Amino acid sequence: MLRRTALFALLLCLITVRPGGGQEVLPLPVFVTAQTFPLPPVLTAEQHGYAIKAAQNEMFALAAQMRKEHGDKMESWPPEAVQAVDEKEDAWNRAKVRGYYETRDTQLGLDDSVQDFVRGAAKSKALTIATSADAAAFVVTITNRRYTPTDDVTGNRYFIRFRLRPGGQMTGERFLGLTRGYKWNQVWAQVLTRPGDASGFVELDAGSMASFKNCAGSVRAVVERFIWERLGPAKDKKK
Repeated sequence: MLRRTALFALLLCLITVRPGGGQEVLPLPVFVTAQTFPLPPVLTAEQHGYAIKAAQNEMFALAAQMRKEHGDKMESWPPEAVQAVDEKEDAWNRAKVRGYYETRDTQLGLDDSVQDFVRGAAKSKALTIATSADAAAFVVTITNRRYTPTDDVTGNRYFIRFRLRPGGQMTGERFLGLTRGYKWNQVWAQVLTRPGDASGFVELDAGSMASFKNCAGSVRAVVERFIWERLGPAKDKKK
């Protein structure tokens, strides 16, 4: 009886997501919520254009400097050089979308997108919905939504801006390690902010051609892809 109890306790330990960052087992608990932040001051079209160009120039200038110092292949650069260029690229991306998020309208309907995310997660093999941030490995915070018309029939029209950060069941250091070097940009998503330290978060802008409901699915797809690629089963190696 004692042996059976000990084995049961061991199994519980193996399937628990540990705050210290042990071996996580899928599906991971994810808490989804909404939060608004102060809107940026409204700029003119000319001011936006200047800010975008300035941020782009700063990114290319720093990238050129890093290539001169460390070679053309970014894979061989020291981590601090890669991070410095990533931060400049993120600043450029934020400058490009800033004009879309200057109005109060972008802060409406956020709870609807939270519910869309939750409803669509029922069959997910990568994540399950947690009831609180403390009980979660990751926290998804939806901060803005926008509709942007386009003449491109295959272009995204609906967008959700959101943040991904560690929950109570994961340390900031573990989260930083998992996100470092990860390729966030996809056809349906663009990274806006990558964490520079253990207290940071990832911020993204996800899109959809069809609706805000489908866009919530894009948000969920970003999170699921990240979980699978960083914490999913190891892929079979070719012999």
